[in-house]
Order: sequence, then structure tokens, then C-alpha cells
Amino acid sequence: MRASILKLATKISIECGTYTGVTPNDPEYKILEPVVTDEMAEIAMGLKVRKYVSAEQVAKKVKKPLGRVKEVLDELTQIGVCRCNFKDGEDKYFLPIWVPGIMEMMVGNKELCERYPVIAECFEEYTPPAHRPAGSVHPRRPGHDARHPGRDGHTERRAQGQL
Repeated sequence: MRASILKLATKISIECGTYTGVTPNDPEYKILEPVVTDEMAEIAMGLKVRKYVSAEQVAKKVKKPLGRVKEVLDELTQIGVCRCNFKDGEDKYFLPIWVPGIMEMMVGNKELCERYPVIAECFEEYTPPAHRPAGSVHPRRPGHDARHPGRDGHTERRAQGQL
């Protein structure tokens, strides 16, 4: 277990509003673990979900040299962990939500998926399968805690065989 990756996955989940307690066994952790270095995770901690920040703001927050921060942010953009857009005369970065967002960009990178098959597995684990019955609840969505069945407000429907 890498603490930097767990910390980043937790940050993203909290800021996305999908936090149910991230562990090293969860797809949010497992998708980042093989491709995000500790340095990348540390620098990504200076980003915000769906809020643009400049490389200079990130560098100041994480107390790293601007040149290196910019290089790492560009690497994170290439692997799909963050996004970059040119705004207000400079590159600005942000963390997207898990889905649609980080997981789609990572699973859409054929080279990355061939090298790390766990990426596609995590995407499948996190997103509901196409054959899931209408009205069912995915275990990684807000309002449903897969670790504590019955605490999700759907106990009655489950008992009636509707879930």
C-alpha cells in the first residue's frame, strides 16, 4: 500500500462527493497505483477537482520548483489523471471526477491498458455493467455504502427482490 496514492484517491473521492472510504482494494486506488509515482501524487495533491489552477499555484502549494511541477502536471495530463486547458493566457489544470473523467481517459489509453490491465478492470469494477437492472444502485455511488448493506435506503426494495 502506497500512502501517497491512497491520499490522492481519497482527496479526489471527497471532492467528487463519492467518498465512502477508499482502501487499497478499491478501484479508485488500484487504477492510480501502477502509473502514478509518489512525486506525481504529491504534486496532484495541489490540484482541485473541477477547479482550474495554474502550475504556479500548484508549485506554491506543494512547495516544489515550478519547472518540475509543470513537467509532472503534463505527465499527469498524458496519463489521464488531470486535465489542462489554456485559460487567461496560461495553462490551467484540474482533476476531473472519476467517471466520466479520470477512469475514461485512462482506459482510453490503449498503450497504458496493455501495459497495466488493471486499469480496464478498475473501470469495469467502478462503473455499472450494461446488464444491471433499471433502478439498481451501484455500490460506489453516493448514498450507497457497499461495505454496510442496509444503510443505503434501499433495504425494502432489496427485500422485495427489486434490487
